[in-house]
Amino acid sequence: EISNLLESMCYDKGLDCVINAAPPQARAFMADKVRLNQVTLNLLSNSVKYTPSGGVVSFFVDQEIVGGDTVILHVCVADNGIGMTEEFQRKMFDEFTQDSKNPLRDKTTPGTGLGLSIVNKMVQLMGGQIKVFSKVGKGSSFLVSIPMRIADEKNVKNTAKKTTAGADAPIAATILLAEDNLINKEIAERIFTKMGVTVEHADNGEEAVTLFSGAEPGHFDIIFMDIQMPKLDGYGATKAIRALDRPDAQKIPVVAMTANAFADAVQKAKDVGMDEYVTKPLDPDRIREVLQNLLAKRR
Repeated sequence: EISNLLESMCYDKGLDCVINAAPPQARAFMADKVRLNQVTLNLLSNSVKYTPSGGVVSFFVDQEIVGGDTVILHVCVADNGIGMTEEFQRKMFDEFTQDSKNPLRDKTTPGTGLGLSIVNKMVQLMGGQIKVFSKVGKGSSFLVSIPMRIADEKNVKNTAKKTTAGADAPIAATILLAEDNLINKEIAERIFTKMGVTVEHADNGEEAVTLFSGAEPGHFDIIFMDIQMPKLDGYGATKAIRALDRPDAQKIPVVAMTANAFADAVQKAKDVGMDEYVTKPLDPDRIREVLQNLLAKRR
């Protein structure tokens, strides 16, 4: 999954990529796949975003067995991009913080300043640590180390049965995808189309309301709504759609897409009329689960 995604993102931006996985020491380990993906893909997305065309983004992973039942997963994401200032590195894990004083940073580059904060919190909650090495104009390297419990054969076999059942079945649905970030849009569209889902895209919340209100009732099965968007954010767009005078305005399922998976953000999404939420970067298994559950309720 990492290989397919990173190669595609780098190709689109004119970057080279290097992917290297050491031979695994443990066949499988127990982990929260969604959170692990969120950490890894956030770091990869940042490297691609802040590495100019012609640069290189690298992904390395290996394992280290400690004791009889624990493996430490080491993930390194590195690039030769614009790097980070020393001042920013001292506060880069604070919320809503960006490297505004970096002379190489394009001031028009979109971002909320939440990505690294969430990565750090997730790594800490999983009992791991993150180290950062960066210099302006030389690039950045992020080394994440997380201890995991080695899975026994029974757990491996049971998990394999669950994940393969219906994993490739096509899903017949038309969704409205509201997402302003180009990389996130491409990732989401790739996931949906691979599942057989038809996608219509809106660049912001205001456009999402316009597309929904202009479509025939019942045209869209589900709306996937980014939270942080220009003109009108996901909360405002959901409120506007719920207030429309049409039969499907109250019934259409709305799924929040957010990098902030903490309780207060989830509750706020529910308060404005959202039915579900998925965390960024998007996990295909979670997307399939949400699609199948919401579509089953509509039938």
